[in-house]
Amino acid sequence: MDAPPGSLSELREVARGLVDGGATRFGLVWQGARYEGLVTVFLEHLGAFGGGILDARGRVIVDEPEAIRALAFMRASVDAGGFVPPTTLTWQEEQTRFAFQNGQAAFMRNWPYAWALLQDGSQSRVANRVAIAPFPAGDGGRPSATLGGAQLAVKAHSADPELAWELVAFLTAPEQMLERARVAAQLPARQSLYGTVALAEALPLPVHQAREAIDAATARPVTPVYSELSGSCRCGCIAP
Repeated sequence: MDAPPGSLSELREVARGLVDGGATRFGLVWQGARYEGLVTVFLEHLGAFGGGILDARGRVIVDEPEAIRALAFMRASVDAGGFVPPTTLTWQEEQTRFAFQNGQAAFMRNWPYAWALLQDGSQSRVANRVAIAPFPAGDGGRPSATLGGAQLAVKAHSADPELAWELVAFLTAPEQMLERARVAAQLPARQSLYGTVALAEALPLPVHQAREAIDAATARPVTPVYSELSGSCRCGCIAP
């Protein structure tokens, strides 16, 4: 393909056509096991259809029509005649990567760490044949990507708050973000780095493609009961 699918409908058609034509075993693979990976996949489907879990005021909106359409699309994707293999419901990141890396899947949803491994010709059948794009939009939504990463904070009752702050400042310095981009393909949180030659040289994946995914990124719901919320998603998102 010269360009990634522009919508979920196109993604489904292309993926289904490749499977039916025998060009690939699977159309799309993502993380469907009952853990945080499934939550991130669900959030991307929600964004694709214009839905969400909580609105800006903290009101629950996961039962509204947009979210129902997102869940219905996920369910149909793994049902008979779909384009996502049912085995994906037991997969995490590495099982997904291996299937894609071995040339068994046309599309994969995963994290930046996989890029360098996919481009290693000694172990990957798709080396130099891979590109990155945000998860495409569905009806009424937008391209979406769940924001990964970790947040740094200093406890109010820390025994060494100044030392803790020095660590935070060190880890969030541009030089350290460039180092992690080079070693682990982590995407920097500082937007100012995305126009620099330093990041282009450090990041093993194309910066413009990474920036498209960052621009489409959506954070997980901000709530003090995220563990309970996430646990509910793991138990009921796409139970067969």
